[in-house]
Amino acid sequence: MALHAPTPAAVLISEWLLLSIAAVMILARLYLRLKINRQTLLLSDVFICLAWFSAAATSSVDIYLKYVGVLRQDEDAFLRGYAGDPNTLQSALLYFWAGNFAFFTAFWCSKTAILAFYLQIFPPAFRTYRIIIWIVIAYAASGYIVAMSLNLFLCWPLERNWATDQTACIAEIQINIAFRVGWALHFSSDVIIFVLPFLILRKLRMERLVRFGVYCTFGLGAINITFCLTRFLIVEITTDIDEKKVIPLTLLELWSNIDCNISVIIACMPALRPYLRLIHANRQSRSGMPISSGRTTSPHSPGIVAGPSSDTLESELVTYPSTWECEAPVIQSNAPGGPGAYENGINMISEEGWR
Repeated sequence: MALHAPTPAAVLISEWLLLSIAAVMILARLYLRLKINRQTLLLSDVFICLAWFSAAATSSVDIYLKYVGVLRQDEDAFLRGYAGDPNTLQSALLYFWAGNFAFFTAFWCSKTAILAFYLQIFPPAFRTYRIIIWIVIAYAASGYIVAMSLNLFLCWPLERNWATDQTACIAEIQINIAFRVGWALHFSSDVIIFVLPFLILRKLRMERLVRFGVYCTFGLGAINITFCLTRFLIVEITTDIDEKKVIPLTLLELWSNIDCNISVIIACMPALRPYLRLIHANRQSRSGMPISSGRTTSPHSPGIVAGPSSDTLESELVTYPSTWECEAPVIQSNAPGGPGAYENGINMISEEGWR
């Protein structure tokens, strides 16, 4: 199946457009954290910034390839059709190989940002859930180490990765091992990270609309999974080593960078939900609808109380019943007049991660 190879201009425009969108979202996230809520940066903020810089480094490689005339529609991913200066070819292969480190780092920093965000919103009282999250973190970290190790040690000595003679790394090894193993680890960890919050949240008691909002927020991960799977299928469809058919370089770069940059964007989005809540509160205020304040007395519809002198975004959002406080599974107490019937005395998911 032949797929049309995009022009170099289309590749560069698409990847830097997505990077610009991600940059705006990250700046909005940092503004929310530092200026509105007057908090210090959290670990998830640090990782999402690292993910963006890594993705930008990956896209910068394409600028260099375009500058030296290698990024062309008629060139394959191994640059086997390049007939220009051998030194330029060797330099392009070196940049292409080095860019893989930034490529993998962008993916796994995005994953780590999401997992760190999970740890923020699920308090220590949810001990079992947090242990599961840490197991997923360990799996994602292992996948990153394996992917980086394959890129570093699969073709040894290192010079084989950018060699242009018979010592060059064999294409079959790069496709069958480096690409497929790296993609499998990346895709599987994406699926686990996507499914994880649903396994946790389904056991919590929430109003229907609140649950719908939560699921939509975390469900954005399905977009990332879709692009990741599409990238893999395109490479498999357009590559047949036995017939010496390899995916065009521009097509590979387009989908690789789309997958990479979309992962950064999706990793940013859950922490931006307070902006939507602010918009909702402002609309209620302009429409004259009554907005309740304080915590409701019913344990089935808890509220969040903003500080009396708070000027953070939270004070704009939480003067009506909470949209993110959720009751933990109820444990019936047989002792008369005993303490509340909530697991470990905690009846909500931490609001800290959503501020």
